[in-house]
Amino acid sequence: MVHSAHASSSRPIHSLQDSMVQTLGVSDQHPNHPQHPGVTPGRRRVAESGAGAASSPERPQRKVVQSSSAEVGHSASPPQQPVVPPVLNQPRPQDFPDRAAEGATPSPGRRARSRQTTTTAKKSKLRWLRPKLRWFFLYLPMLCLLLLGGVGFWAWSTVNGLYRVDLGDSLAPEGGDFVNYLIVGSDSRDGIDPNAPDVGVIGVDVKGRRSDTIIVLRVGPESAQMMSIPRDLWVTNSETGKKGRINGAYNGGPANLVKTVTANLGIPINRYLEVDFVSFAGMVDAMGGIDIDFPHPVIDPSSGLKIGTAGVNRLDGAQALAYVRSRHYTELIDGTPTQDPRADIGRQERQQKFIRTVLSGLGATRNPIKLARIAGAATEGVRVDQELGLSDLFSLARRLSGSTPETVVLPTRGANKGGASVLELEMPQALEAVQRFGATG
Repeated sequence: MVHSAHASSSRPIHSLQDSMVQTLGVSDQHPNHPQHPGVTPGRRRVAESGAGAASSPERPQRKVVQSSSAEVGHSASPPQQPVVPPVLNQPRPQDFPDRAAEGATPSPGRRARSRQTTTTAKKSKLRWLRPKLRWFFLYLPMLCLLLLGGVGFWAWSTVNGLYRVDLGDSLAPEGGDFVNYLIVGSDSRDGIDPNAPDVGVIGVDVKGRRSDTIIVLRVGPESAQMMSIPRDLWVTNSETGKKGRINGAYNGGPANLVKTVTANLGIPINRYLEVDFVSFAGMVDAMGGIDIDFPHPVIDPSSGLKIGTAGVNRLDGAQALAYVRSRHYTELIDGTPTQDPRADIGRQERQQKFIRTVLSGLGATRNPIKLARIAGAATEGVRVDQELGLSDLFSLARRLSGSTPETVVLPTRGANKGGASVLELEMPQALEAVQRFGATG
């Protein structure tokens, strides 16, 4: 009984200590101690059954027992669980997509929701685009048709707006693959603005129309030739039967000029195209100017030509007209004025050089606005024959696009007729030249 009383009297102390340990979750052993692996603070320890402190040389382990009301003498309080502070508004992983991309693996459900969200966004975007794409593909063909129709109507109205001249039976019917065009540069000043800054180059005092430039252009499937006819060439006028300069034949009208060319040179003419000074200058301005290479500075007071520097110079409409009309072409060679001794021959070469440059520029032009400006300038002073149609002009532009017509010089020699300086054909060289243009006799 004494032993039992001793045990009974000692238990309440240990039970009270163990109860405090359980309540506070405090251990006198470190959780990483080798003798207590896996034991962490706050976790309830259960003592093994066995001997007491005397049976082990090491530190005795406490026995955790449940105290009863009979042993302690009063009711023991139940063990309390550790208090865990509440976590409010804890962020979810899907709220931080950048963190999930760093290595966090979302759950299958979360991946499914993410794919569903992405798919929904794509469908929403497609629904937003569908009406616009539908309208785009619906109106695109209509826009193309309207554009093509507008271009076609503009081309038709441009060609049909040209001034047509009645040439009667002077034109030869087309036959074979080659077509001969008679291109005439008229010195008509009709429509010129007397207040224009470069009006002095063209002049306003000259009345009527005279042929200042006459060129035969022969166009074939794969080649083109160009030959200038000097305006001082001594010929027989087909209308009057009298001798005179060929530019005088133009006074009888375009038909008489065509007949005179064919009768004196034997060249059949299939198409007629005439451009006056005003339209010529306007077309060059519409093209943005023409680049001409000058070996030396040039001046010609009679035509208004003045080029101060050697090399490539861009000429506007007025300067281009002064260049092709120059009859006293004077170069400044080492500071010394030197007039071109070839006279009309040199003038013809410059005219052909200029026309080749214009054709090259037209062939390279793809801007529809610029083409419209050029066509608009052309309609103001271009005259064509009755048979010249839209297909003929398109065919001519297509054949000459990107090509350089070959230059052919009509051989002539100087002569004096009634005290006037004129040019006569130099045979037989002239015959060889005209035969290249289909002459038969």
